[in-house]
Amino acid sequence: MLDKIKIITEKNDAEKLLINGSKILENNFEYKKILNNFYEPDSFLFFCLDEDIIPLVIKDNLVSFYGGFHYNEYNTLPNNKTLLNFAIKYMNDKKLSFRLLSIKSDYIEILDEEKYDVPYGANWEVDSIDTYNLASILESYNSKKRNKILQPIRKKNEYTFKIYYDFEYIQEILNLSSDYFKNRSIAFGWDGKENLFNSIIKYFKEYFDTFFKIIYKNNIMHGVYLLIYQENEAVYFFGGPLTNDNNISTIIYEDIVQECRRLNINKLDAMRGSFGYKKKFGFQPKPLYALVGDKNWNKVLDSDFSIEEYNELFNRNIDLEM
Repeated sequence: MLDKIKIITEKNDAEKLLINGSKILENNFEYKKILNNFYEPDSFLFFCLDEDIIPLVIKDNLVSFYGGFHYNEYNTLPNNKTLLNFAIKYMNDKKLSFRLLSIKSDYIEILDEEKYDVPYGANWEVDSIDTYNLASILESYNSKKRNKILQPIRKKNEYTFKIYYDFEYIQEILNLSSDYFKNRSIAFGWDGKENLFNSIIKYFKEYFDTFFKIIYKNNIMHGVYLLIYQENEAVYFFGGPLTNDNNISTIIYEDIVQECRRLNINKLDAMRGSFGYKKKFGFQPKPLYALVGDKNWNKVLDSDFSIEEYNELFNRNIDLEM
């Protein structure tokens, strides 16, 4: 069986094997190709056995999934014990560090050495907008926590909401977002990646339904979100406050759910990132996994989960030792 495994290192030969999926982000290799071109890996490292492929690239002696690390959501691994363990052994033998992140499929049953399985953050989703009921979610909160959500929503009529399909405000939005994060001494993930952002939005606009919704107060942009959708699936890809407004994050999450209802979309994917509001609004965590063989990896449990919650969600006994 091992003699049938192919290792492909040429870009053109590797990319010919990638068949684009129908979902917005998952296994969407046209989207990943945009990410990969921006990442500019040094070389390709595709492992193939029959129809199964593990698409990897190398940059600075660090192996990642095809597409690199920035917004490379989501990745899957084939349920092929021989191929996966061969790939890990190959990278170890070649002394290549690897970080294979945001994996949707659970590989634990086919892994020879569990030491590469590390704690990783979850994705947050609403599986059924039809049955989503914020009032029911809030009933389980104490009055103080409940009011922190309800008070901003009651002020929603103080704001103006406008949908834009032509994206003429992209640069202004990125500038305001960057300034907002800098004022809070937090790094803005798209700083220096504006060209990548524009390429991604151009792709989404061409192949999916996409719009920015900007939230104004007194004719000033206070918040924004980008929704990408098709049929019964929507992805909240980008968004947040554009100025110091304590109401805006709550208003955004409430409005996204209402937009999905208006569009008859039943599944909302809010991705990763900051989970505070997603958790408060009853979005459900979905496990993502990671295989890491890198001495520089900082093995940290996501702050949104207790060890008990992590163990239950991921079906693991957490190990923070390297």
